Amino acid sequence: MEFAVIALASYLIGAIPFAFVVVKLKGKGDIRDYGSGNVGATNVSRVLGRKYAILVYVLDFLKGALPVTIVTVLIARYESLNEIDFPTDAILAISGFLTIVGHIFPVYIGFRGGKGVATASGVFLALLTIPTIVAIIVFAVTVKLSRYISLGAILAAIALPIVWVAFSLAGADLSFAGILDPGSAFEKPYLLGFLTVISILIVFKHRANIGRIIAGTESKIGGKK
Repeated sequence: MEFAVIALASYLIGAIPFAFVVVKLKGKGDIRDYGSGNVGATNVSRVLGRKYAILVYVLDFLKGALPVTIVTVLIARYESLNEIDFPTDAILAISGFLTIVGHIFPVYIGFRGGKGVATASGVFLALLTIPTIVAIIVFAVTVKLSRYISLGAILAAIALPIVWVAFSLAGADLSFAGILDPGSAFEKPYLLGFLTVISILIVFKHRANIGRIIAGTESKIGGKK
């Protein structure tokens, strides 16, 4: 019963559509009627500007970090929460996965949500801090050089599992990173599988962007809208 509550709560928190709410509160209607139609910070910037885009990104990031952090604290304090005797990393993987799925397919607005980048970064920064920081650097450098936010998100998503596996192969000690001692990637199959699936899902959600990048029609930072 407790595990079902954790799973449901993770999804419902992730499903809070902050981009939709902020645009609606500002009297602009449904964000899905603007730009790319995506319920995320990048599209908010097209509708309301950079200030509100940053606000939405922070809120989406926090709703990613919050559930896995709370679950970790609760499991450490109340052993009965792990009544099905799952490995802790498996419970966190399921919580994080459902949080991200909630953002992409939010029940509150007809399952048409965002692409999961900000929420996933919150989940993974909490769980795997150092590999996620490297992925964020990949994102920043890519956006700086290409001026494509979408390309930065795609390459960061691809980089994250690769970086974690590379650190593991190199024997790097990541025990001080995140809210959970991640250990080796090969010792955490639930987290590695979760990470890989979410990375593939994020790339898939950017398939239209990939097509526009190839065609040369994708919007660039500072370019014409």
